[in-house]
Amino acid sequence: MRITFLNTFAESGGAAIAGNRLYDALATRDHHLSGLVQFSEKTARPYKSSGLGMFRLGLEKLFFLPYEKDKSVRYKFSTATVGSRIWDRLEVREADVLHLHWINQGFVSLQGLQYLARLGKPIIWTMHDMWPFTGGCHHSQECLNYQQACGNCKYLKKPAPEDLSHQIWKKKKEVYDSGNFHFVGVSQWITDLASESSLLSERSLTNIPNAIDTELFAPAGDKASAKRLFGLAPEKVVLAFSAFNLDDPRKGFSILKDALGKLLSENPELIDKLTLLVCGKTESEEKLFADIICEVSYKGLLRGEDKMREFYQASDLYVTPSLDENFGCTIMEALSCGLPVVAFPTGGTPELVKNGRNGALAEYGNATDLALRLKELLTDKSKTEALASNARAGIVSSYSYPVIANKYEELYAKALGR
Repeated sequence: MRITFLNTFAESGGAAIAGNRLYDALATRDHHLSGLVQFSEKTARPYKSSGLGMFRLGLEKLFFLPYEKDKSVRYKFSTATVGSRIWDRLEVREADVLHLHWINQGFVSLQGLQYLARLGKPIIWTMHDMWPFTGGCHHSQECLNYQQACGNCKYLKKPAPEDLSHQIWKKKKEVYDSGNFHFVGVSQWITDLASESSLLSERSLTNIPNAIDTELFAPAGDKASAKRLFGLAPEKVVLAFSAFNLDDPRKGFSILKDALGKLLSENPELIDKLTLLVCGKTESEEKLFADIICEVSYKGLLRGEDKMREFYQASDLYVTPSLDENFGCTIMEALSCGLPVVAFPTGGTPELVKNGRNGALAEYGNATDLALRLKELLTDKSKTEALASNARAGIVSSYSYPVIANKYEELYAKALGR
């Protein structure tokens, strides 16, 4: 089977990571794989770039400028008015199946998507956010207009029943009606949202989670040695947190700081026992870690899966107080490395983190409850060890490469009528 992947980024971001892992899972099978991306990045896979990525991205955002509510929404809404001539590429023409991932920021326009649909090939679209079934936003938050026909969009300067979001909704409906589309939700949560949308409620919808290389992301053979390798004291309890952009309020680091403040003020004996291990980028390291009274080990932005594996292997517990999550790659990685996870029950997170089985779920956005859940696991070694064992087993059985590759092969065959 000839399968062509389309993704805006080759390596950066969660959609790229998820797409690459599926590519690697399928690469061991009897398929001819190729990939087209917008931005040329260093990658081990034979992807080809469409070129002029920054130019098209700038052009699309320039078009949106008169419509946007303010600059804070600039990258929260995509118009898909600009794109490359992706339908003319040999990799597209020769493919049996086209597999779309995240295609925004000037890579594939709605017009280009219609040209792809007219080729008559099955189009599998893995949804990494809500954009495929909204009038332009990537996350609708509390808005339910996508269940109707969009319009009155809160991201726009002049919301109206037939505003830009409604026009995009109409174009998407026209495109979807003209092609052989099969949509995939990486979490049951986003699959359910899509099934309630006016655009996708009567279309092919499947829930297939992201894959993870469970042979790469595995527990450390010797935890003490793993900690020393990362420059950490073996006797310390290591609490890990990671995000690409640590300053993004949706990732919840400010809530974690509040929770740690409560935890350590009420349990001062933990101050000298605990190390907070952090990776990601920030504008101000000093500002980010101000007022944290336990030891902090900041590793900056770690590049590559080997480095991230070492990060998890040097840790005892992983915390991710994200306020907005589809199906977090870092949660899967931590669990696969045998780390219990403490998180908020948002998006697809409860599908990964099972309260009392492989981690703990705190009340959404509640720093006090987060502190309580952290205390339970940081002070009860036997409970943490039991959760760690369950964490690894659950990931291997449900999300390993062979499991997810089989599910996609079944979908490809169904889409091709085989």
